[in-house]
Amino acid sequence: MPKITVYLILVFLAVWYLFFSLPFLSRPIAGDDGLNLSAIRGIVQTGIPTSWREDMRPYFLYHPPLYLYLNALIVLVLGDTVRTARILGIGCFLIQIILVFLLTKGLAYRDLQIRQNSNPQSFKVATT
Repeated sequence: MPKITVYLILVFLAVWYLFFSLPFLSRPIAGDDGLNLSAIRGIVQTGIPTSWREDMRPYFLYHPPLYLYLNALIVLVLGDTVRTARILGIGCFLIQIILVFLLTKGLAYRDLQIRQNSNPQSFKVATT
């Protein structure tokens, strides 16, 4: 398959995902979305993640702290809305697609090189 076709498929998948996920960015928050948004707002206001629920304070970090701090930076730059709090998740998903593609491509190329350089005689099963 030509390189351009593979990259076009990858771009198509990313655009397809964005097209279908953008309408859901502004839906109401529920569950862990609310706790994460509370932690992000706490970082913006005080510099540390906080929660509006006293009983959930030690448990609301569903994401690593760097994710929450990067999300707080996005909220600071783009404004405090539910939509901006969800942008980083979409960006991370798109980066994961690219990384999985590159990893798979690298492993497949390495496997192909090993097969081409190997001696076919070494794969014969000894029969008696």
